[in-house]
Amino acid sequence: MYLPKCNGQTKKNSNNRFIKILLIIILVLCLTGLWYFADYKDYFLADYKDLTTEQEKIFKWQDGDDEEFLKERYRQHFTDPTYFFPRQKVSEVKMIKIFL
Repeated sequence: MYLPKCNGQTKKNSNNRFIKILLIIILVLCLTGLWYFADYKDYFLADYKDLTTEQEKIFKWQDGDDEEFLKERYRQHFTDPTYFFPRQKVSEVKMIKIFL
């Protein structure tokens, strides 16, 4: 039985490969954590204010409301500085009707 001689080079390549894989995994985890942290901070720095129950009632479906009335209520209060919504940095809101 013939076994080729193993020089130190193959063992060194194996160690380098393991280190590269480990560094890539750590880098991906760090970038993912940074992404979530930045997203979290953006949410709270967007001048978001909690709405009172009276203010929340404006945006909830009430008796006698139809779809157009509710849409108009949202349009009316969208630029009102009293109401800031999460991720407010948008220029236009398009409301669509979903048929289920």
